[in-house]
Amino acid sequence: MSFSIGFGFIIGMGLAIYKLYFLEHVLNQTDGHNNILLVYALPAIFYGYRRIN
Repeated sequence: MSFSIGFGFIIGMGLAIYKLYFLEHVLNQTDGHNNILLVYALPAIFYGYRRIN
């Protein structure tokens, strides 16, 4: 139980840093539609994977 909580916390922190980095990267680009898809799709995939397990 504690391992899964710690693992979820590490994934959550990684996703937060990932979102901040990619949102800043997307905002600095003029043509960033694919990056916007990545920003919203990958966290959803990780969230679904965490819900399954």
